Amino acid sequence: MELHILLVGDDADHADAMRRALVRMEAGVRVTTAARLERALEALRDPAIRCVVTDVRLPDADGVRVLKALRTARRELPVIVVTANGSEELAVAAMKLGAADYVSRHARYTEELPVLVREALGRSVLSAVHEACLDGGVPALAGPVDLPDKTASEGLFDLPYGVPNQRIAPLAEINAAAVPYFAMALVCRGEAVR
Repeated sequence: MELHILLVGDDADHADAMRRALVRMEAGVRVTTAARLERALEALRDPAIRCVVTDVRLPDADGVRVLKALRTARRELPVIVVTANGSEELAVAAMKLGAADYVSRHARYTEELPVLVREALGRSVLSAVHEACLDGGVPALAGPVDLPDKTASEGLFDLPYGVPNQRIAPLAEINAAAVPYFAMALVCRGEAVR
């Protein structure tokens, strides 16, 4: 399955470094770039975009206005905020407004970015599974379970630490690579995973 990420930033050098780091994270990653908030909002019309990485200082908006606009356009998307060194207060404000994570531009921040994207996508999947289970439905998530060696009948949902295996929910099509099996099972059973 192709992962499509929207990268928003007007600094060409930083945007290029982040784009290269994201494309290298795995095969099939596609990155769309936008230098202005207006262009980013247009790009978010593409339903294939599954994550946003954004600078908080853009030519046409800055600070929390950037995050508010992105979250208003596509609330379900995880947004990772990139800040300049020393902008931790702004990063905390962004987290309070629903950013999935943030990273400051230090010497090796591009190495952290793929990990942050994977974690944010994993939390997004867990959240969607949890919401669907609470509603009593089957999660409608994009992508099949990629499990070459296990199936549900072979103990896919066996819980660790001696927790008894129970029927937890109808099987859902998800990309389970980013979701620990026991966490997905706990979410479907209605238990909090933090």
